[in-house]
Amino acid sequence: MKKEPQIDPEEEEEVSDIVKITVYLTAYKSYYKMKLLSSSMNKKMSKEEAESLVKTLKNVIGFNATVEDFMSGDNAMATIALNEYDQFKKIKDIICESIPEGAVDAFCEYVYNAQEYVGIAPENVVYYPIYLTSFVRYLAKMISKEELEVSFLRREANGEIKIPSFGVVRRDIVRCIEVMNEIEQKIQK
Repeated sequence: MKKEPQIDPEEEEEVSDIVKITVYLTAYKSYYKMKLLSSSMNKKMSKEEAESLVKTLKNVIGFNATVEDFMSGDNAMATIALNEYDQFKKIKDIICESIPEGAVDAFCEYVYNAQEYVGIAPENVVYYPIYLTSFVRYLAKMISKEELEVSFLRREANGEIKIPSFGVVRRDIVRCIEVMNEIEQKIQK
């Protein structure tokens, strides 16, 4: 039997920010992949560089590619980058009614260029929207604390599965929410 979500009214604003930042970070995931792929197409790579990039793409953001994809000179990576752009546009189209126009683009560009401050390192790109979705389900009492903790797994660049620090995840998400709110306020003025 499925539990009905029950969110405390005091938590409603916090949940609203969490839902919005989940959407922003989901858009950022596509943006990041698009930028990474397009930047890799703009340079000549050695086989070792291509192997390293393929390993990083697979382990860090769950993207499957081959060394040949980056060395063949065909349009495979361009097609994939364009597909990520289409995904990015779809996400923006879905949320444009509740978020000021240009806010998602500004957020993604800011986070991409200020990864260290915001805390959105490549290994976090895939996982933070998943963590946030699980956290909202926990706040709604749809999953237990144990189920929440199990959902906080991630694959490191070396392929190892780890549980991230809840404190680091919280800090990073708070920073992202701050950036999101600052950008929205600037756009609305």
